[in-house]
Amino acid sequence: MGFQEILLISLSVILVGIAMSVGMTIFRANILDNNKDAIINDLSNLSARCYIYKVKPKEIDGGGGSYSGLESTDLGTFDALDNSNATYEVTEVDDDQVILTATGKQGKSPWIITCTIDDSGFNSFEIEQAATFKLAR
Repeated sequence: MGFQEILLISLSVILVGIAMSVGMTIFRANILDNNKDAIINDLSNLSARCYIYKVKPKEIDGGGGSYSGLESTDLGTFDALDNSNATYEVTEVDDDQVILTATGKQGKSPWIITCTIDDSGFNSFEIEQAATFKLAR
């Protein structure tokens, strides 16, 4: 085998390795983005349940116009608060707002998404990724 053939084979192996590396990076990023979208969807459903609690009269286990008294059990079953996407918790409850926090379950630095539901039922999201620490040896 000549020098040119060995050079072409070596370059081909290097290019295939680079292409596979780029492909895997894009695939991982796509998985994390899909997880983020699924968590936001779950938080939107939970925020609707929070608002339903608020507008229900106290006589039928609602808030009677206030979020006060809202607990995790008012949002549904355990599956609604812990699924393959994330773990969800009610982190703050006031008369006129609720804050839900979700911690994702995908990747080395999972999403941490905070959803604030205001008095009129609108929600806003704060999205961040948990920091990843690598220890030097």
